[in-house]
Formats: sequence, C-alpha cells, structure tokens
Amino acid sequence: MPPRRSTRRGATRKSYTEDAFEAIGLEDDEGPGESTSPKEPPDKSRKRRRDESDDEFNEEDAAAASAEEEYLKEEDEEEEEEEADDDLKDEAAGDINGGGGADVTPAAKLSKLSIAGSRGSRTPTSNTARLRRDDGSTLFKPNDTHTRGAYNPSEHVGKSMHIKLSFGVDNRDLLAATAARTQWSLGIDATFPTRASLERVPSADEYGPGATHGISAEELEREATEAWDWYYDADHGSRFRKRQRVERIDRQRVEQKFLYKPRKTSHKIIYGPSENLATAHLRQYESLNFGDAWKYRDETHKTGNTVDATKKGKGRPKKVSEDLHSPRVIEAIEDESSGAQTGQRRKNRYGWILNLSGKVQALGWAPNQDGLTQYLAVSVPISPEQEMQHDPPEPPVASRAFSVSPPYPGAIQIWSFNTEERRDGIIKTVDINSRPKLQQVLCMEFGNIRKIRWCPFPRRQRDKDIDSRRHDLGLLACVFSDGRTRIIDVKVDRDAETTEYLQVNSAAFTAIPSPTISSCMAWLSPTDIAIGCANGWVAVYNIATYQTTPSSRGQEDEPVPYMYIPIHSTYITNIETAYPQHPHLISTVSMDGNTRLTSLLDPIKDVVDTQRQRLGTMQISYYPHFQAFVSSDENDFVRGLSIRRFYTSTAIGKVPSTITTIASGSRWHPSVMLGCTEGSIWCLNPLRRFMHAKESHFHARWFLHEWAAGKDDQTPNTSRFTDDLEVESLSLVRNAKEGTKIVNGVMTITIYDEEQHVVAVDWNPNQHCAGWAAAGMGSGLVRVEDLAMFH
Repeated sequence: MPPRRSTRRGATRKSYTEDAFEAIGLEDDEGPGESTSPKEPPDKSRKRRRDESDDEFNEEDAAAASAEEEYLKEEDEEEEEEEADDDLKDEAAGDINGGGGADVTPAAKLSKLSIAGSRGSRTPTSNTARLRRDDGSTLFKPNDTHTRGAYNPSEHVGKSMHIKLSFGVDNRDLLAATAARTQWSLGIDATFPTRASLERVPSADEYGPGATHGISAEELEREATEAWDWYYDADHGSRFRKRQRVERIDRQRVEQKFLYKPRKTSHKIIYGPSENLATAHLRQYESLNFGDAWKYRDETHKTGNTVDATKKGKGRPKKVSEDLHSPRVIEAIEDESSGAQTGQRRKNRYGWILNLSGKVQALGWAPNQDGLTQYLAVSVPISPEQEMQHDPPEPPVASRAFSVSPPYPGAIQIWSFNTEERRDGIIKTVDINSRPKLQQVLCMEFGNIRKIRWCPFPRRQRDKDIDSRRHDLGLLACVFSDGRTRIIDVKVDRDAETTEYLQVNSAAFTAIPSPTISSCMAWLSPTDIAIGCANGWVAVYNIATYQTTPSSRGQEDEPVPYMYIPIHSTYITNIETAYPQHPHLISTVSMDGNTRLTSLLDPIKDVVDTQRQRLGTMQISYYPHFQAFVSSDENDFVRGLSIRRFYTSTAIGKVPSTITTIASGSRWHPSVMLGCTEGSIWCLNPLRRFMHAKESHFHARWFLHEWAAGKDDQTPNTSRFTDDLEVESLSLVRNAKEGTKIVNGVMTITIYDEEQHVVAVDWNPNQHCAGWAAAGMGSGLVRVEDLAMFH
C-alpha cells in the first residue's frame, strides 16, 4: 500500500537560521559513525530570499505566524501518526504472508513502536531527523551538548510514553493516573464535579494504592493516628497547648476595636437568573439564601417519561434523548426520589451569601469535619481609618512589604454551615433551612492577617475529643503583618447558642524568621511547617520539639528552624507542597519571576526551575489527581507544572482577566477553580489535557461579580451576580490580534475596582461536602455554594 500524501504540506513556512549554507540547502557532511542514508530534499521555505529575515519586526505578524506554525506542526504530527499506523499495518501483513524478508530484531521493533522511531523528531534549530541508538536514546553529534537526562515531551512520542513522562513509571503512579482517568474523564465532569462522580469512589481492590493517589491504606491510617500521638501525650502536647493563652472578651469591645467598621449600613445585591432577577439589602453579618430565585428541579429536569410509560403498561417505552443509565439522569432521579421521601421540592441552586462589609483577605474550610456542620474561617482586616489610630508617628524605614507593621488589631471569624441530612448517598447538600451562624471570633493584636491555612492532614478522633465539651477544629496557621507566623489551636463550644468572642494573647507556636519577616507558609506534616520569607529563604520548623534562642527584643524565646535554606533572591510570594504523593517537595514562586521545585531531602542539588516569568507570580497550588502544580502565567493564562516535567509547563486554561487566586487542590476531585480581577470565577478539569494534549477541553464560569459604588453616603454600594452558567471550549493559542487588548501595538491590561476582585476561593476538603466551594470578594461578600448540584 503506497503511503498517503498530504496536499497541506505544500504551504510555505518561514524559516530562520544562522548558517548560510543551510539557508541555500547545503549542509555539512555527516561525521563518522553516523548513518549515510540519503538526505531528504530541503524544504521549500529554505529557497526563500534571506531578505525576508531583514524586514522590520512586527509583533502582531510574529504572533500570527507563531500560531500558524503551531497549527501546521500539529497537522504534521497527526499525519505522521497516520503514516506510522499504515506502515505498521503493511509490515504486519507482510509478516503474515511470509514476505517479511530478514528477521526483525527487538531493537528494530523498539525503533518503530516507541519514541525511538526511525523518523526521529524535529528540533527548533534543524529540520533533519535525529538519529537514535537501538535502545531509543538520541545519537548526538560530537559538537552537540546534552543537558537533561529525560526525553523531551514536545518530541513525537506515543500516548503511553507521554503518560509515563508525565506521571512516572512506578505502578503506584500509573494506578493513580488510571483511577483518576476512569472516574473523572467523562464529558459531564469537564468543568464542575458531579454528585454521581463524587459518589463513585475508586476501589482499592481494583486500583490498589491508586485509589488513594498512590498512597497505601496503611500509610494513610498511620498518618491519621500515630502522626498525632505527640498532640495527646503529656509532654510535647501538653506544653504545646499551654503555650496558647486565650481569654473571653465582651462583644462591645470586639466591635469597637477588632472588627471592620462599615461606612454604610447595608449592601445592595442583585442576584438570580437573567429572566428572574431579585434584589436584597444585607446589613453587616447578615446572610441571604440566593437559591430562592431559581426554579425547582422538577420544573427544569424532565427525566420520568420513559419510566412512567413503562409503569403504566402502555407497551413499548418511548425513546428519550438521554440514556437512563447516564450519571446525569441517575442523579436527577435520585434527587427527585429523595425529595419525595422528605416531602420537599428541590431547587437548582443551593447556597448562601454573607455580607462582612470589609475586604476578605483570606478564607479556608476546616478539614476533618465528618459531622453535619462545616466550619469556614474568614479574615477581614480593619479599615485604613482604624489603622491610622495605631500607626506610629514615624514612617517605616523600609517598604511595608519588607518591614514589620504595628500590632494592628484583627480577628478571624469562624462561620458554621449545616448540611442537609440525606440517606441516598455520602455527598451532602447545604441546608437552606438553617442559616449560617457566626460561631466564634478570635481577636488578636498581632497585625493584619495576610494568609491563613488549616493543617490538611487526616486526623482520627479519639475518646478525649468525643467526650470533650469543646469541638476541635484543628490547627490554623496564620501569617501576620508583624512578620511572624503563628499556629492557633482552634476549638469551639459544642452547645453555644450565641457567638463566642475570644482574645488570643499568645499562640501555641510562634515562628520568628529573624532578621527577615514571614510571607507565606505550607504544612509538611502534622508537626512540620515550611515558612517562606521576604529575603527569599525558606525556614522549616518542628512545632512539637524545637530548640530556642534568647530573643533580642526582650520577649519570649525564639524557636530555631532545623532547616534554613536560600531558594530565591527576593520576596517569596507563595509556597506549596506536593502532598500527599511527595510531601518533601516544595514549590515556591517569587517576585524575581522564578518558579522553583525543591526537595527538602537535598535542597542544594535537587532543584529545578521552570520558565521565568516577566512578572512575579502570586498563586500556586498542588492538585494530586494531576501530580502537578497549577500556577498563573503572568496575566491570564493558567499553566500546569508536572513534578516530573517541572522544567516545562503545559497551558491548561485561559481567563479573560488577571488571575488573583487559585483554590487549593482537592483530594476528592480534579476541578481547578480560578478567581479573576473582573469578578469572575472559572472552573475547569485539565485531566484530559495532561494525558492527551489534543483532546478538547472546556471551562465554565461559576458567576460574575460586578460592583458599583453608591452616588453618596446614603446610597448603598451595589453588587450584581451574573449566575448564568457558561461552558466554553478553550483555545490556548496565543494570538496577539485576539480581542481588543492591543492598543497602538502595545499589550494592555484592564484594571478593575478592588471591590470587584475575587480575592480568595477554596474547595471544601471533607469528602461528604467535596462539592462545596467558598469565594470571598473585595466588596466584603462571601458566597458559599454546593457546586455538585449543577448537573
């Protein structure tokens, strides 16, 4: 069978080279030891005049040419794959008919079936095919250099080799990737997680350790039990708890000093579907059930026609447009049946909107909450007018980002949300009949709270926790503007009917990375925490056992980190660990534009960088389903950084404005959530993008938050939520002519009001509420919704 020819290869392409002989089609002879096979005819583009490369550079034309070359390259790869399949079929037919000729060695088979193909791959500097040895490795010329001991993922490789390069060759890694693909590669899960998929938990009998991201059940059990023994013993745990000093405080003092004082008494909110908009006015700390504006599920989900016809015995059931065994139909039938059992009709949207008046600086769900109540910690700093009362008379010597701030008063609010008790599955829904409650307010005078993060490691409840009058929420790490990182042991009263106000005079653990200040932190284990500093160093502390040194400020002794290593040259903006697969790997982003992966086992040698950004990146999160980090790419692109190919990035998403926040990765689903400056939140599942780059992938908008200031002091500010779900196909080609961001040949960025920004987003880490998400806006609004109810 003659090989197929494509007419699309006749298109001319631009080619740039520094070799004059190569430009006219003449190349050097091959060295000794290399193949003497005849060379392929030079490309038509090489016969072009060199005057084209001397033309004046045009940014738009270059971007368009780059996009065209990328498109044509993908077409060529598809054609090569088709030709390879035809060649293999012809050879197989020849072997069967006895006309195969000489015997084929295993090395020759490898050269046709693996990345060691005879056609080779193309490099950016040469269009000639690279020669390979029998084992598949590249045969370099004597004057070539090789700097990386791994295959280039951009080369022409098969899907199986691509998965091995992305996820590893160990059985635990491959089983984890297989379990994730089986559970989350359906089209219905391309954006938000569905209830049906969350209910289908991978079985350890089928996937082994792959059902728990490559971690064995024994290791997880030991992590949830033995790893917390230090907290309950009479030595380390007792001293840890005694170091925290808390006292009760009255509500009036808290409202006057520690909480945000709004300028206006209420906030106007416009919400609901576009055909049925509703308006509400919320005062400070009031809540709104925005799901009332939507219709009931039995009005929009008609799935009972076939079932009803069968029950009535009217012969053959009618055909429906959707399979009855599909996850969407099963979910709708379960929702309707459960609603009929409880005697209530279900809405299409379930969630709450809270008005906290001030900018939401950080928020996070409390982990290890298996009951019917979920807890959300929110940080809202005081207003600039309130800060002026505590400012020193002299300005700071250095920039505020690198200097210690005055001990501003602040508070962490603990809100409780009840779940609806359902017996049709493990996934719970937000209870709209019970309003959110401000359970506790932790007041402190340590400066503004910049970041908060709960200890995410599993923790098995013990008899002491169950019998205690106070419910243990876990360990909460906070970065304060006074330069220190503190860990607070948070407990709430089980029987409290009103809000509990507490003042924290001393934390259970305080890290002082002198002579610099803290900027971010990440948990490594129940006893270890890594803290990023403003000087580019990372300090690792053990909160249970540590040495101390006398403080130079005349205060309590300072704990000494057991690791203090230089990672960057300047301010570290964020730090993340590759838990649960590789908790010893930390990824850091800095204002120097570098994103770096470091192993704490050998931080001097085991370091790898990815492409440097022109702007400092602020966000990075780890997603265990991909075994990769997710970060922003300068402005509006989202990039995935696989831990095994960290030196190169994969574009997995694109949003219409600058990215401001990325939710932490969930252990129960692979959906990535992004917040933007325009007030929109986007959700996407890039699992298929990591496995097969040519697969179509989508993203969906959760909502769009728009803010407008009132015309005077008596008119309230207005926020409008656009809640119409939009699912779009992603186009990740960088096209300079796309949109209206080019003004006079210069790329521009739209600037929005700070009150419109989405400042913080977070997925609920508990399995039975894994579809819950929380978002905090710059206007002081917090939105909590069960996104698993969408489908």
